[in-house]
Amino acid sequence: AYSNFGTTFKNSIIWGNKVGNNANHIAAASGKYFTFINSAFPGYYSGALTLQEENSGTGMGYPNFTNPTAEAGADANNAIGDWTLQEGSFLIGLGNNGSVSMETDLNGNARIQQERVDIGAYESAFDMSFPMHPETPSNIIYVTTTGAGLQDGSSWINATADLQYAMDIASGCTPPASVWVAQGTYTQEHPYIVHPNVAVYGSFVGNEPYNYDLSQRDFENHATILDGENTRRVLDKTCPFNATTTNANTTYYTEPVEITMPVTGTKDITACSGTIYDDGGANGNFSPNCNGEIIIRSYNPNGTITLTGTYNNSYYGRLKVYDGIGGAELANVNYDGNLTATSTGGVMVVQFTSGTSSLNTGFALQFSCSSCEPEIPENTVNFRNGESLFDGFTVQNGRSGSNHGGAYLLAYTDLINCTFRDNKNRAAYADNCAIDHCSFVNNNGYGLEGNGLTISNSRVADNTSTGIYGSNLTIFNCMVENNSSYGIYFTGGSTLSNSTIRNNNSSGIYTYSSGSSGAYRINNCIVSENRNHGIYNGFSTTQVFNTSFINNNGTGVYTYGGLFVNVNVANNSSYGVQASNGAQFTNCHIVRNYANTTSTTAGVGVTNSTSGTNNQFTNCVIWGNKTKNSHANISGSAATYAYCAVEGGADGTANITLDTLNSGDEPGLFYPNFVNPSDTAGMVGDPFLYDWNLDEGSACINQGIANTTSLNLPETDLGGSLRIKQGRIDIGAYEYGGVI
Repeated sequence: AYSNFGTTFKNSIIWGNKVGNNANHIAAASGKYFTFINSAFPGYYSGALTLQEENSGTGMGYPNFTNPTAEAGADANNAIGDWTLQEGSFLIGLGNNGSVSMETDLNGNARIQQERVDIGAYESAFDMSFPMHPETPSNIIYVTTTGAGLQDGSSWINATADLQYAMDIASGCTPPASVWVAQGTYTQEHPYIVHPNVAVYGSFVGNEPYNYDLSQRDFENHATILDGENTRRVLDKTCPFNATTTNANTTYYTEPVEITMPVTGTKDITACSGTIYDDGGANGNFSPNCNGEIIIRSYNPNGTITLTGTYNNSYYGRLKVYDGIGGAELANVNYDGNLTATSTGGVMVVQFTSGTSSLNTGFALQFSCSSCEPEIPENTVNFRNGESLFDGFTVQNGRSGSNHGGAYLLAYTDLINCTFRDNKNRAAYADNCAIDHCSFVNNNGYGLEGNGLTISNSRVADNTSTGIYGSNLTIFNCMVENNSSYGIYFTGGSTLSNSTIRNNNSSGIYTYSSGSSGAYRINNCIVSENRNHGIYNGFSTTQVFNTSFINNNGTGVYTYGGLFVNVNVANNSSYGVQASNGAQFTNCHIVRNYANTTSTTAGVGVTNSTSGTNNQFTNCVIWGNKTKNSHANISGSAATYAYCAVEGGADGTANITLDTLNSGDEPGLFYPNFVNPSDTAGMVGDPFLYDWNLDEGSACINQGIANTTSLNLPETDLGGSLRIKQGRIDIGAYEYGGVI
């Protein structure tokens, strides 16, 4: 099979095909994918069951045709073979009943003869050969390293030893089954192929009851290991999935959904509201030769579905709307205008066909359902962010000739309680997934790369390149440390919060100025002890709140624009701040930074570039910064200072000139009076020994600007206390906690 536009196979077999003398079953144009629904071929592709190249044999995966032709291509004797299924065929009973559109098979026999339809053009009268139809209430397939008993996966005592086939079968179960995998090491000659609608759990002893509390698993002492043996990738999902939560043939949405009309075939959704676009999406033109439909189902079987919207078809396309499946036609249009249709039976069908031209933007149709309360059917596998789930695995020793030896997961595979270690050519790539309580350690190359990821409660450490690399990331409560390049390299708008980025061999955080559009937001983080800058920010819309850049062996904050509020820049072994392009610093500490230079104008505390708009410093304390020979706190004229406390003074509005000493009682002098500042500038042994809060008598108390409405202040200071306590804000990142 060759896909030039994207092809869907349902209940289909692809087998025995060759190019020359070599087996060759599927190929797709660049950027195009196959979609397999309960279909099979001798290869490895997300969503497809894997067949053996041989027709028959012992074990799973053999098609067992009655009398297939001996060779691929035209037979010398014009034989056509007998492609019906013999008893024992792996394909019996593994089809999807929802994909059946005719009552008979190719031979005229009843299309469904047992509980479930067979895969292929011919139906057999035999029972399912490898039932793996779990009888337990929780719909589980069991896997151990050696297998046991009947090896049908129906229980621990009848566990299968073949993890791949367990996942294959689970993806076709109705409702989708979970796979429980006992402790031990699992390998196979090709990557484990990830399927939609399957939740795979590891780290079991191998005797747990079906109602076992999964939170009680011991991931360390009962580890389930997937090993690539340094020869192949471990996990692979080579094509994206498109849904959220699936049961049988219907996709269930609990939030308003945006969905595109398939070019061909059917999408079946259950939802309360949403928008339907032609296949060109919100902005593109529809394709030629469309013939697709969407079935909208309300969670209320007696509810009313209302469809409204605009369309621009200009005779090149036709839109039809029906009241239920096989019901009355509600709309039939092929010209520009508005559409309104109402179905009262809880189901509406929207169909779209187009001719050979594609010149118009198509349609955007909004639907809503009355008295609709989302309710996912019982036993449906629910995924937090994706369509498949791996929970409780160690993925190790993966290797790929290109990249991502541990895993390559194109969209919607959640990883929870997993460890990726000792993988080559970058550990893992993932799109639009949730990653929680995972570790990416000791990998060759990036620890984790991806787009649209939510990464939480995880550790990324000791990798030979950047720790985390990607765009549109949401990272919180993570530790990123000891990586051989950047800690985090952002290529597009992302958020980072409640995390520690430390001891990486380049900058702790890097935001790429030419990356995809979108803002960066960093909040409540510690960025320390990195070998270069704390942060190198090349993006003008970056916002940083309540974060410490301390003890880095480079500039604390190197930035082209951006907003920094309640930030502590301390004990860095170069400049505290190097800023240009209108960067804004509000209520920041820039203290005890050191540069190994004899220049008296180095501006170790703050260096302002003349490039772009002037930088702005408001309510900041700049103190104790040094070069080899002198105190050096600010330099460069491209900045304005207002209500700042600066050692040596600064021109501007209502600034305070601080003394070089932290505290004293000399009349007429002003002291910062930090609780416990470091004695020296530059890097220190343990930066967390020092306390940069304001002590009683500090010249910074209640000396900030009176009107703070335009300062973008959070409610709390860097230490978590109220930002304004005594009617007027203090200067610096910390608010004084005592009584004046």
